[in-house]
Amino acid sequence: MDRQRGGQVMRGGTIKLRQLFPIFTMWRSVGSKGFLAPAVFTIVVSSILGLIAAFPDSCKYRSPNGYINVGAFDCFAWVFGAYIAAIFVYLVYRMCGKPKPTVVLLAAMLLGFLSINTVWPPLHYILAEGLGSVLFPDEAHLGIFGRFLENVVTIGMVEEATKIVPVLLLCLIATKLRSPWRQEMAVHEPLDGILLGAASGAGLALYETVHQYMREVLLQGPFLKQSLLQFFSFEAKQHPAWLALPQEQFIRMCFSDLARNYSLQGIMDALDINGFSAMANLVMRSLNDLAGHM
Repeated sequence: MDRQRGGQVMRGGTIKLRQLFPIFTMWRSVGSKGFLAPAVFTIVVSSILGLIAAFPDSCKYRSPNGYINVGAFDCFAWVFGAYIAAIFVYLVYRMCGKPKPTVVLLAAMLLGFLSINTVWPPLHYILAEGLGSVLFPDEAHLGIFGRFLENVVTIGMVEEATKIVPVLLLCLIATKLRSPWRQEMAVHEPLDGILLGAASGAGLALYETVHQYMREVLLQGPFLKQSLLQFFSFEAKQHPAWLALPQEQFIRMCFSDLARNYSLQGIMDALDINGFSAMANLVMRSLNDLAGHM
């Protein structure tokens, strides 16, 4: 056997099947390879994104009241955002080097995703509207340092506390389970908290980016004036009583209707705009979340 760069080369010997196709003879160890799962995950997600782009009409669903609840753009944004979030959770998992079942990390992500509509509202009411109004009653005269402290209380504390709750909830659930799930879901050392907290932050960031920020970008574009006038006339026909309202209130009602009842695809269709700016926001915020919410 001669040694060459790149490995060993057998001369005059018989080449065996395990040397030609190692994946078939070593299949038991394939699952332990660190990058197999993200590679397969990437292939699956890219295929789904390709199908959404190729058949956009198959994703549309219009509710009985006429509002578009979901569309191709929504599906693409949710799938792409979830992919980035999951890959970053996997990156943190590999960096920590501590085994943790996938189902536990997915549960933390799901709880973080749901926490904005369940945990965030009461925390925002207590910390932002309650404690914030007491500590910072006069926003006009706060100054730079005062505004920084206000943001810490009214935004920072609310968001960080929201991300902590899923971790605490998993710890509480772990007390009701038997071994080994009791050990897998509980926080026994900092690495457990880091993994669960990062997954919770990824879920929260996904919901916040796709549901809130992408919608805001679509409703704040620089070329909306003419489209908005057309949409306002449409809303006036749908809600004749709104015409009796003052103009500013009428506009706010229209924007509120867009934000509450229309999907991302629905907003784009109603205003006849493209989603480039919203998708750019999704990419930027998703890539930034590793050093942000997570």
